[in-house]
Amino acid sequence: ITSLPNEFGRLTELRALSMRNNKLRYLPLSMAGMTNLRRLDVEGNDFESPPMEVVGKGVEAVLEYLQSLSLGSSSDDIDLRSQNLEAVPVHVMQFNSMRGLL
Repeated sequence: ITSLPNEFGRLTELRALSMRNNKLRYLPLSMAGMTNLRRLDVEGNDFESPPMEVVGKGVEAVLEYLQSLSLGSSSDDIDLRSQNLEAVPVHVMQFNSMRGLL
């Protein structure tokens, strides 16, 4: 599997997800709404967004990251300060209306 559709985020009651050993590079922003997700196993993928440093922190960090991007996609600012990232994820550059990156 190389990608997940944006509609994947509609699975709001999902509690566990294993997408181990695929070719995923991105998780859809719509997953930010999957607030019941408690276990996420994505080992063996080479993510660009969320960055592996976020993925390694667990499902809560991944959801927080996706929520930050999702909120930023509907406003002018994207606030990733709480993520302690080493570099700006490539995924962030898709937001044409972005005026501020915090």
